[in-house]
Amino acid sequence: ANQLALASFCSREQFDDVVDKIQYHQEKVLGFTSSDFPMKCIEDEILDKMLEVSVEHRRQILLDDPFTEEEEARARELYWENIKHKACDPDIDLILEMPEWLEFFETLEKGSSCHLSKE
Repeated sequence: ANQLALASFCSREQFDDVVDKIQYHQEKVLGFTSSDFPMKCIEDEILDKMLEVSVEHRRQILLDDPFTEEEEARARELYWENIKHKACDPDIDLILEMPEWLEFFETLEKGSSCHLSKE
């Protein structure tokens, strides 16, 4: 929001205030959770390649302690369970096209402008 000049903050306190307002708007006004944001994710093909490199790397490092088939299957399952939410970020471009968010940022108090003193 700060980088797009939708909100300005110069301190941690101002930042926290903007975050609180965004969260309030998302949860209380719109009735959504944080997982309701449209997300932009790394493609599954890339994530799969990362998994294969990781598994192959483990095989090369631990030659005398190889995965059993069950261990490898479980490691792959855990990878997909854990990576999906970590490989995604809110799709800011799409969010900012949504009328409910455009209106929110238009009415958000932008706070005081930041002035850096030259010393």
